[in-house]
Amino acid sequence: MIRLLPLLFISCAVTILAADTEPKINWVPFEEGIAMAEAEGNTKPVLIKVYTDWCGWCQQSYRTTYNDPLVIALINQHFIAIELDAETKSDLTFQGGSYSFVKREPGGYHQLAANLLNGELEYPTVVMYTDEMELFTRIQGFQTAETMHPILDYIGNKRWDNESWPDFKARYSPETGEGE
Repeated sequence: MIRLLPLLFISCAVTILAADTEPKINWVPFEEGIAMAEAEGNTKPVLIKVYTDWCGWCQQSYRTTYNDPLVIALINQHFIAIELDAETKSDLTFQGGSYSFVKREPGGYHQLAANLLNGELEYPTVVMYTDEMELFTRIQGFQTAETMHPILDYIGNKRWDNESWPDFKARYSPETGEGE
């Protein structure tokens, strides 16, 4: 038994190290992400994932959609990726407004989440802004990686400049990861 302990230790260490080297989305806190987006010279659109800790579909999106290699690559390469807990107690500012937590029984919500979601507190929701911080779209509810691939490609590569969404989506190829 004692001889097996070093082997067990090495096995655990390798597993932990392997988990740390897997690609992950480079999520940044809200205020840091907005500062990056508003910085002179920014060319990346903004993706804001609005979630809560108790939301089962939010957790499912972490386990599946946001663990997909193509989703990770598209977000990390083309977006400023921001996470916003819809129940954060922190005061936040955004586009000239100040927002805070509103306590309601049994919990509450953050005014910024309500603003970003246009009053429809459905989680998870992804809110996307252009690199000029103009609202592009809101995507409510759980989305599979396969659903997100063309959306991330279209917005992240700013394909809206030259092509409509229906045209792009009609020719999108999951094999190539982009419009053909």
